[in-house]
Amino acid sequence: MILLKKLSMAICLGLSLGLSAGNAFAGQESEAASIGEQILDKAKDKFVKAAGGQISSLLIDAFFGSSGPSYVNLSEESLQAIQERVHKELVGVAEYEYISDLESIQLSMRYFNDTARNNTPDIGVLGSLLVDSDRLITHQALNSQFNEQYFYMADTLALASSINLSIYVERHLQGFINKNAVRARAHYLANRLENFLVAKKRADLPLEEECERVNDQSDLYDHIVCKLIDPHGNSQARADLYKSDYGDYYDEEKREWESKMQQTRAIYYSDRFSEIEDVISKLRNF
Repeated sequence: MILLKKLSMAICLGLSLGLSAGNAFAGQESEAASIGEQILDKAKDKFVKAAGGQISSLLIDAFFGSSGPSYVNLSEESLQAIQERVHKELVGVAEYEYISDLESIQLSMRYFNDTARNNTPDIGVLGSLLVDSDRLITHQALNSQFNEQYFYMADTLALASSINLSIYVERHLQGFINKNAVRARAHYLANRLENFLVAKKRADLPLEEECERVNDQSDLYDHIVCKLIDPHGNSQARADLYKSDYGDYYDEEKREWESKMQQTRAIYYSDRFSEIEDVISKLRNF
């Protein structure tokens, strides 16, 4: 009987320790910042080569052309992930306008990419890209006075910041600004993004363990349900724990639950913060 109970308990734990459905989109949220990291890597490579006398267009890279990733889709998925996690409407008109502005910039970047490939870069479009990308990082959707939950757009801001800096790098490669201007912009973007990250952590951390005894007379065993809860009340993981027939406190199952909590916290942190931290680091070390 004890063996059967242990087996059913293990099955129960195995089924119930996974992440909740409310986190199905969590990876999508961090993907926008991850693409920003890749853009910064390419920009840094061109920036270093330019310092060595090897000057060529950055925006000619396939990352900025028609075969590159869709910044718009990444940002939309990021906002969907926010809605799924917090369980309330966060995406307002201003945030959809932001997506529209991002789409416009991507179209212009693809056009510039085509002209640069033909060795006839449209410098007029490059000037417009500077203005438009500056507007993107100062958009009202990112303004705390207009949008109280502005910090949830941190992942999209990380992507937009990398795009903005890539345009600064391109202007340096085309001879319009010096390298100090590029580095000054990189530090400005890092400071702005770090402010968003601090606010986002304040809203999304910490994760707390909550355990509650189940009063079910049909259950012959002492039954406790433990959950790992985020500040919005969403369950990130759960486990059903039982006492044995002899009344001891499920030491093995408890250790497994504690291990799962540690893993869940690491995944939760990685999905929401680590990619943004990496973008900040790359900007500071540009």
